Amino acid sequence: MTYKDFSTIQHMLGMILGVALGIGADVEGALFDAVETIDAALDREIMTEDEK
Repeated sequence: MTYKDFSTIQHMLGMILGVALGIGADVEGALFDAVETIDAALDREIMTEDEK
């Protein structure tokens, strides 16, 4: 994964979080948890690539 790809994905996750803030709290919480999980996985991926 390139840093440009990573940046694009991070940007889109931010957009999803922005939309989540405008909907019901139950859905907001589920989306927030999902985005945090994806973000953490991407961070691990980037750190792994940096070690190569």
